Amino acid sequence: MHTCKHISHRFITLLLLFLFMINPAYAQLYDADDPAPQFLYRDDDQLIMVNGYTGETSTLDIDITDQDFFSWTPDGTYLFSAHHQGNNNVSCINFYDVDTETWLYDEPVSCDVDVREIEYAADGATLAYSTVDDSGGSLWLHDLENGTDKELYRAEGEGLNDAGISTIQWSPTGAYLTFIHHNWIMGGTLNNFVVLKMDSGDHFWVTGANPYYASYAPIWSEDDNWFLITLKAQYVESGGAPFTNHEGDVYLVHNETGDQYRLTYTPAVFEYDVHWTDDGDIAFTIATEHEFTFSLQDAMNIDVVPYEDIVQPEDFDVEAYFDAGRSDNDLISPDRDFSAWITNRMDESDEHIYELNIGVDKRAYIDIEGDNGIVYSVLLPEDYQRRNILIGWRPSHYPYSYG
Repeated sequence: MHTCKHISHRFITLLLLFLFMINPAYAQLYDADDPAPQFLYRDDDQLIMVNGYTGETSTLDIDITDQDFFSWTPDGTYLFSAHHQGNNNVSCINFYDVDTETWLYDEPVSCDVDVREIEYAADGATLAYSTVDDSGGSLWLHDLENGTDKELYRAEGEGLNDAGISTIQWSPTGAYLTFIHHNWIMGGTLNNFVVLKMDSGDHFWVTGANPYYASYAPIWSEDDNWFLITLKAQYVESGGAPFTNHEGDVYLVHNETGDQYRLTYTPAVFEYDVHWTDDGDIAFTIATEHEFTFSLQDAMNIDVVPYEDIVQPEDFDVEAYFDAGRSDNDLISPDRDFSAWITNRMDESDEHIYELNIGVDKRAYIDIEGDNGIVYSVLLPEDYQRRNILIGWRPSHYPYSYG
């Protein structure tokens, strides 16, 4: 009896010691010399920066309106600002240095159009963005170093929003810029995929047989010479029925000539995991369904397959499993032990309450005595998702340790 008590007491002691070592409530998860990750969000007419380690806040010295748009540049050096100009439905572009509290340009640029979408090149020094005006939309190239703008493409319409540009993407090497040229019709848009060559300014279109509601997702070769894309004969049944039985087929497109090569002729079958192999070959998977019927006698006489001949599943990737299980509301900081997330709960009146929480990432944390690892919380408006309330974590290339 005494031996059992001794073992039990020792086990409990070791368990508590283990929890003490792994729990951030009792063991520091970051080095004091590490720069704290910073999270930025909008609170009415202020921009609030939150220290991801301590929850301390500071306010950026910027005058803002409710319709302004903000985002970080890829390296976190600047805060991109599209400042709304009164009731004229136009925005001015500038870049704010958070550390020096100064604007990059003495005078903002592009103050005569409405900025809709932005996409940085890999070097972070070049920015492609789309605008809309009374007669259509344009695609622009902005150089951060000299503050110049160049119009790359024009989508002309006959009225406000009759034509426009969306879904801007750079190719892996930056040699090409792709986007969707859309034209509004009754109930939706006709969408055409455009590939623009950056060196010459030439472009070509890739379009499904019926571009109504069409969507496009190019898969680039490593050298940018080719891309794979799935095209459908039909993307929706109608504007009122946003679905279809068409699964599409895989096409190969040459970027220099625009030539297309159809690889499959199975519009009723879905090709998934379309990709380039390390050797530059094209690979994808088609799942087929087979129905088997066995009599009892047949079932008892099936040949035994040796273990070494059985195709085994791949090894389970625990980290990939947890990453795949994250919700869109789980925002990981540059220091992956810390994150921000949104909680949605109901109050006594059955109204939704949204709350931003910042603190230790839930995967790195074990709750003890009600300590949940949160260092900062704030209530959010119900429409926070469409109002650019959450600007997000400031990008950083600092080599944080993990775990």
